[in-house]
Amino acid sequence: MNTPSMNPHSARANQRGLGLIELMVALLLGLFVAGSAIAIFATNRQTYAATESLGRLQENGRLAYEMMARDLREAGGTPCDPRTKPVANVTTGGAWWQTWGAGVVGYHYGDTGLPADMKSGTDAVVLLESDDTPISVVSHDNSSHTFVLNAAPTAFKPLDLVVACDYRQSSIFQINAVVAGSSPPYKITYAKTGLNCSTDLSWYPFGDICTSTKPGIQYNNDAMVGRLRSVEWYVNTSNQLIQTQLGSDGTTSSATKQAIADGVTNMTLTYLVSGANDYVSSSSVGSNWSTVDAVRVALTLQGQDNGQGQARASTSSSAFTRTVSHVVSLRNHLQ
Repeated sequence: MNTPSMNPHSARANQRGLGLIELMVALLLGLFVAGSAIAIFATNRQTYAATESLGRLQENGRLAYEMMARDLREAGGTPCDPRTKPVANVTTGGAWWQTWGAGVVGYHYGDTGLPADMKSGTDAVVLLESDDTPISVVSHDNSSHTFVLNAAPTAFKPLDLVVACDYRQSSIFQINAVVAGSSPPYKITYAKTGLNCSTDLSWYPFGDICTSTKPGIQYNNDAMVGRLRSVEWYVNTSNQLIQTQLGSDGTTSSATKQAIADGVTNMTLTYLVSGANDYVSSSSVGSNWSTVDAVRVALTLQGQDNGQGQARASTSSSAFTRTVSHVVSLRNHLQ
């Protein structure tokens, strides 16, 4: 019986491992697979960051528009219908309360009286209105310069600027005392002091109201009284959309400032004057702010980059930038 011969060299040949070439091919394939996986992961991460940045831009734009639109729509508003009634303003000085008849005044960077931190090349707007918590008048004594109110004027403070109005007219003046106890009578009083040049709250189509020595208009129990509110919107040097509420006492010392949206790199405001065919800049409106019927707000927003390209459309492109534009009608200016 023949037995197969055992060749030790043949057995060792069948048991040999990977050669250098096979190892290099395997490493190359492994690097290719790993590189592809890393590229897919990086792309997905970039896409997620870009989508998140775009969503944040849209959210900031929507929030900014909603809050600005609310103030713009209320510009020039009083507790009574302001569109067909004259306004008697007995306050003096050249600050915001003197432009009440317009309700809206636009500015461009470089104009006087703007915030020190306003960004170069941007626009700003100042809006004036009565606040949304007016109080009904019980009686008005124009000889003692006293309003009796049907509710405690807890929001009123001495030196506040207020507006009183009825179906005939509106009056803007500064109060000097407030009685807002736990029980009636609730009162506010005014005098020919401070910002008031007169105690005559009547509207005169001709002549200077400050020269009047008459007792003035007598408001009845169909009148309303509300505090004046002035809001300024602008973009600061940190690319934030800022809403500033000026002090109701006629100063800026008690102004409150808050950032509404981040990543706002520019704000352009144009205005539609009654009877015009197109929107114009604030300089073209001139002094005709009471004839402005609508405002077009264009906000340029930029995604917030974390320094690693996370808010970019791709690793080679710049940060996301979008310009959104909205038109807001000034309902208190429309007839």
